[in-house]
Amino acid sequence: MKAQYECMRWMRATAPAARLALCLAVLVEAGVTRAAGADDYSAPANEAVRIDRTGERTVQLPPGSNVTRLPAQALPPDGGTVYMIETEAGLVECTHRWYRKDECRAATFGKLPVMRAWVVKRGGTWWQCSLPSTDAKCLPYGQMFFWHTLM
Repeated sequence: MKAQYECMRWMRATAPAARLALCLAVLVEAGVTRAAGADDYSAPANEAVRIDRTGERTVQLPPGSNVTRLPAQALPPDGGTVYMIETEAGLVECTHRWYRKDECRAATFGKLPVMRAWVVKRGGTWWQCSLPSTDAKCLPYGQMFFWHTLM
């Protein structure tokens, strides 16, 4: 919808030959952005995720992950708050800021509307962010987080 609006706005100010090319470029860009976002909801610039020269992916888990002395937690409820965490297997949703096998589920982004916060490592520090983008509101890993994003 936004792409159509931009296309119409630019049409008034450009020559007829340029109008078509400009509109096509805007629509293609909107489609590419939508297609890229549909498959990958990982946070960009997450230092916890590394891909070596051979293409092998290694992921550093957030502090507190896979600790057995913590009490067991249930899977995140449908409609509840979840923390999006990168793992070796991909993006998962967890009830808490840390990852523990069997207490997190595969990401339901785009399928299940829940409050989400992304757990990422940037500048050598762990953060909780409202969105997977680099310009999202973030707080240090251990603080109470209120800027969850409903998606």
